[in-house]
Amino acid sequence: MKDQSSELLKEKDRTFKKSFPDLSNDPFLLRKMQKAIEYLTESPLPRHLGPKRKRLNSDN
Repeated sequence: MKDQSSELLKEKDRTFKKSFPDLSNDPFLLRKMQKAIEYLTESPLPRHLGPKRKRLNSDN
């Protein structure tokens, strides 16, 4: 019973993955990603939009 349910889940996973196209080598998306990387390296995010710094407590 357990093997049947795991096989059924594996089959559902395979069909689910097949329903979406593989976009990893899509030229349009690759170009957009490259442009975004170039933009962020040339003009990084302002400090107030970046990750917040943790403050150290003087009590510890």
